[in-house]
Amino acid sequence: MYAKSDYVELQTRAIPPTPDGSANQIPHSKSLQARPWKSGLRRVPVLGLTALLGTLLCTAASVYILLRSDGQPVEIWHPLQPTVYLAVFSSVANILHAFALGEGLVVAWWQRAVKATTLQNLHYTWHSGTSVKGALMNVLLGREILMAVACLLTTLSIARGPLFQRASSVHDATISLSGTVKLHMAQELQRGFAGVISGRTPSPSFMTPEFTKVVQDYYKGEPMHAINSGCPLNTTCSTNVPGFGFGVHCNETKIPFTLVKISASGGVSVNTIDSFVSGAGYQEIYGFGGSQELDEDFKPLKETSNTALILNNTYLADTATSDPGAVGYLRNRVCALRGGIVSYSVTVSNGTLLSLRSSSWKDDTFLEDRGLEGIQGTTISNLAGFYLAANYLFTSSASLSFGGGVGWIMNIDGLTAAQYSTSANTSSGFNTVWTDPTDDMIDGMREIAFRTGLQIGKNTSYPNSVQQVQYTGQHQQTVYRTDHRFTVAAAAVSILGIAAVLPTFSGFTRLGRGMTLSPLEVAKAFNAPALQDVAGNLGVDAMLDDANRTKLQYGEMSYEYFQEGSSVVHKLAMVPVGGGSEPRKGVLYI
Repeated sequence: MYAKSDYVELQTRAIPPTPDGSANQIPHSKSLQARPWKSGLRRVPVLGLTALLGTLLCTAASVYILLRSDGQPVEIWHPLQPTVYLAVFSSVANILHAFALGEGLVVAWWQRAVKATTLQNLHYTWHSGTSVKGALMNVLLGREILMAVACLLTTLSIARGPLFQRASSVHDATISLSGTVKLHMAQELQRGFAGVISGRTPSPSFMTPEFTKVVQDYYKGEPMHAINSGCPLNTTCSTNVPGFGFGVHCNETKIPFTLVKISASGGVSVNTIDSFVSGAGYQEIYGFGGSQELDEDFKPLKETSNTALILNNTYLADTATSDPGAVGYLRNRVCALRGGIVSYSVTVSNGTLLSLRSSSWKDDTFLEDRGLEGIQGTTISNLAGFYLAANYLFTSSASLSFGGGVGWIMNIDGLTAAQYSTSANTSSGFNTVWTDPTDDMIDGMREIAFRTGLQIGKNTSYPNSVQQVQYTGQHQQTVYRTDHRFTVAAAAVSILGIAAVLPTFSGFTRLGRGMTLSPLEVAKAFNAPALQDVAGNLGVDAMLDDANRTKLQYGEMSYEYFQEGSSVVHKLAMVPVGGGSEPRKGVLYI
């Protein structure tokens, strides 16, 4: 226990230099430990500034990751996703930033002490740098603003992690591609691929098995496939490919009819009319080029060898009238389909699935007339095969007749007439009319021609069976998407935090050694009795050996106080073990 006189004796005072300018003699033990005060630029806070630089680099790395990953496929970032990198960089940045704030607090506290200040201000500086609550209070009260703002913005900068994470997300995107695909598509038909001719008078007899399979696949709607096209998986490749097809030329006329006739003698007769007739035919004509036109009898204006498949449709488009002598009209549309090379617009999906982009023959481009084998003078004919296919698919009819007491009777034969009828809800069928099936029939034969070219194209030894064509494509892909709003916000809070800590290092040139806020250094600065034998300019590491020699205890120190009597005074202080006791409950300490 310290006596009052002992406590006074522990106080020291500065020793002035001798007249010759040399320092007075100091104890030998201290002279061995004494060190000069070395202030100036050598006191640059390397660790603190390096930590701030590291924080800035981590922020820049996070921004780079977000910008680099923006729009990139997810599978490229394997095995570590961008969010993993962002989490690591943010964690490292938080650690470095907190370390830099601690280093800045040391410099700010000591340079404040060196300049001369109050104990209160030293406390405010320390409190601002170690407590968010203290920093907030000091900002509100206008005390030690620099340190307080640094602490608050450093705390706020922790938000960079969640903001960077939020900036990165995954989306399904459509990626544009281009390149070359390989399509097996014949531009000309293999001779005799489609049909067979027989009989004393040559006429189409039957379709070949290969062509029958093509027609069956069309009828059932089987998918078409490209062989080793080179179109990437999960990509839709669009291109134009030349292949076998038809050039089309159509004529349309009106055919008058009278349902109820009145004879010259005044008698009345009722005619039967074929109100719908669809079918196919063929004509061996002198062909025509891509821009050649036919006359009304389907004879070419300029002769070149070719033949044509004929699609013929007659239909009642307007409701018939039973008024005696009234004249109605049937519409007749006849189209000639000639063989040649057609440019098809197609798509290839997932590398193999092939389809026509347009369902209409009008979107194709007829490139070149190549012809079809005719019927006469041969036993095999592609024209015969297509004629038979069209007949099987589209031949149909409907007739309207008068049944006497039962009224009008409608008879329909075949699917096409039923499919294109738009009859009123009556049992007689008198009011039945039809829409034009011609374009749909042409589209059907167009697809059969396209499928035929694909089938023949599988034989790579056949001329022009493989086409190398340029494509443009769209690829559905899961990609990373960067929200630049969150990227900017994260970078901003990080840079603000860095900028706020940087001023706390100002005044470092006033310090004469590497300093800390260790209790040893602070106690020595306040001339603690327990550190009287330790030189004043020693760093904390050098103090440790001497500080280890004495065991201390924060406890009660009592001494007798004489003033108008005597009384025992109790204080709390760091005292050598044995020089005091543990604080006691209820005791008043001064």
